Amino acid sequence: MGDADLLGNHSFDIILANINKNILLKDMSKYVENLRPNGYVLVSGIFEHDFDDIIAEATGNGLKFVQKLSKNNWISILLNKI
Repeated sequence: MGDADLLGNHSFDIILANINKNILLKDMSKYVENLRPNGYVLVSGIFEHDFDDIIAEATGNGLKFVQKLSKNNWISILLNKI
Protein backbone atom coordinates (compact mmCIF):
# COMPACT_ATOMS: atom_id res chain seq x y z
CA MET A 1 0.00 0.00 0.00
CA GLY A 2 1.12 3.54 -0.67
CA ASP A 3 1.11 6.25 -3.25
CA ALA A 4 2.00 6.21 -6.94
CA ASP A 5 5.74 6.34 -6.17
CA LEU A 6 5.54 2.60 -5.57
CA LEU A 7 4.96 2.14 -9.31
CA GLY A 8 8.61 2.98 -9.85
CA ASN A 9 9.71 2.71 -13.48
CA HIS A 10 7.55 -0.31 -14.26
CA SER A 11 4.90 -0.44 -16.98
CA PHE A 12 1.43 -1.86 -16.41
CA ASP A 13 -1.60 -2.84 -18.47
CA ILE A 14 -3.93 -2.08 -15.54
CA ILE A 15 -3.54 0.22 -12.56
CA LEU A 16 -6.05 0.10 -9.70
CA ALA A 17 -6.25 3.07 -7.35
CA ASN A 18 -8.73 3.03 -4.46
CA ILE A 19 -7.96 6.20 -2.54
CA ASN A 20 -9.33 9.69 -1.99
CA LYS A 21 -9.88 12.38 -4.62
CA ASN A 22 -6.92 14.58 -3.67
CA ILE A 23 -4.40 11.77 -3.98
CA LEU A 24 -5.94 10.57 -7.24
CA LEU A 25 -5.64 14.07 -8.68
CA LYS A 26 -2.04 14.41 -7.47
CA ASP A 27 -0.99 10.98 -8.80
CA MET A 28 -2.90 10.90 -12.12
CA SER A 29 0.13 11.89 -14.22
CA LYS A 30 2.21 9.13 -12.58
CA TYR A 31 -0.49 6.55 -13.39
CA VAL A 32 -0.40 7.64 -17.03
CA GLU A 33 3.40 7.60 -17.09
CA ASN A 34 3.44 3.98 -15.90
CA LEU A 35 0.54 2.80 -18.05
CA ARG A 36 1.20 0.97 -21.31
CA PRO A 37 -0.58 2.16 -24.47
CA ASN A 38 -4.21 1.01 -24.47
CA GLY A 39 -3.91 0.25 -20.74
CA TYR A 40 -6.58 0.96 -18.15
CA VAL A 41 -6.76 2.85 -14.88
CA LEU A 42 -9.59 2.02 -12.49
CA VAL A 43 -10.05 4.62 -9.77
CA SER A 44 -12.43 4.24 -6.85
CA GLY A 45 -12.98 5.44 -3.31
CA ILE A 46 -14.45 8.71 -4.51
CA PHE A 47 -17.81 10.41 -4.24
CA GLU A 48 -20.24 11.08 -7.06
CA HIS A 49 -19.69 14.84 -6.77
CA ASP A 50 -15.95 14.35 -7.46
CA PHE A 51 -16.58 12.87 -10.92
CA ASP A 52 -16.02 16.06 -12.94
CA ASP A 53 -12.72 16.86 -11.19
CA ILE A 54 -11.37 13.35 -11.76
CA ILE A 55 -12.44 13.33 -15.42
CA ALA A 56 -10.88 16.75 -16.04
CA GLU A 57 -7.54 15.62 -14.57
CA ALA A 58 -7.67 12.26 -16.37
CA THR A 59 -8.45 13.70 -19.81
CA GLY A 60 -5.86 16.43 -19.29
CA ASN A 61 -3.32 13.62 -18.87
CA GLY A 62 -4.36 11.73 -22.00
CA LEU A 63 -6.88 9.28 -20.55
CA LYS A 64 -10.29 8.59 -22.06
CA PHE A 65 -13.42 7.99 -19.98
CA VAL A 66 -14.79 4.46 -20.48
CA GLN A 67 -17.33 3.76 -17.73
CA LYS A 68 -18.62 4.86 -14.34
CA LEU A 69 -20.20 2.64 -11.71
CA SER A 70 -22.11 4.09 -8.74
CA LYS A 71 -23.42 2.76 -5.45
CA ASN A 72 -24.63 4.77 -2.45
CA ASN A 73 -22.96 7.96 -3.73
CA TRP A 74 -19.57 6.18 -4.15
CA ILE A 75 -18.19 5.76 -7.66
CA SER A 76 -15.53 3.95 -9.58
CA ILE A 77 -14.29 5.17 -12.95
CA LEU A 78 -12.63 3.17 -15.70
CA LEU A 79 -10.21 5.12 -17.90
CA ASN A 80 -8.21 4.10 -20.97
CA LYS A 81 -4.87 5.43 -22.18
CA ILE A 82 -5.23 6.66 -25.73
